[in-house]
Amino acid sequence: MAVTMVLGAVYAAGCASRASEVGGHPAEVTEAPQVVVVAPALNLSNSADWDPLQFTDLIASELQAQPGWFVIPVNRAVAQLQRMGKPTIETAEDAEELARRLEADAVVVAAITEYDPYDPPRVSLILQLYTIEDARRPRFDPVAASRGATESATVSDAAAAHPAPMVQIQASLDAADVDTLELLRTYAAEHGGRRSPHDWRYASKSQREFLRFCSWAAIVSMNREWKRYRSQTQPVASVP
Repeated sequence: MAVTMVLGAVYAAGCASRASEVGGHPAEVTEAPQVVVVAPALNLSNSADWDPLQFTDLIASELQAQPGWFVIPVNRAVAQLQRMGKPTIETAEDAEELARRLEADAVVVAAITEYDPYDPPRVSLILQLYTIEDARRPRFDPVAASRGATESATVSDAAAAHPAPMVQIQASLDAADVDTLELLRTYAAEHGGRRSPHDWRYASKSQREFLRFCSWAAIVSMNREWKRYRSQTQPVASVP
């Protein structure tokens, strides 16, 4: 199945996160903004109660609010995918081709794997970041390392010939969970929660706002992992 090929690809940095491990403060920006395109989201849940394109718009909006990113309008991504004969990204190669056509540095692919909109709402999602500059570099191979190789073990040349996400974030956010509620407080402080009668809980009382909150939490984590990855892979300038 094509969707599985995207979400099951090898990645350089990734994590399956609880609410206590996602979100937080944006990473410090130390380089020029990356031009990024957000592909239409994938529905891997059993629910039809959410709109993938609306969720894609939320992802794009929250990503644009993060320092260090310039987001290409979602409608341009949709139009380009239509020219490619695809409703959304189906393979890692599709991500690379979409970025090439739109002259982007990176592609973000999102999927919701669980969606329960009833109070308290619960969402599980996956967020992947493909970067064209790094997509075909040799990557750390955890399997080879676990078999006794050094920590610099990389994937085979054949595997490295295929683009793969540099960062993958998996998160489950449940409004009945204490860690999620604490994260909601942080989100509301950044998004004007005091203007709502529900105070900071407003984001859990609206399906759309809870999806926006989930987008924000995953994006902040993705941004942090991306900056960490870049700091490890960029060469350090020598001192004369």
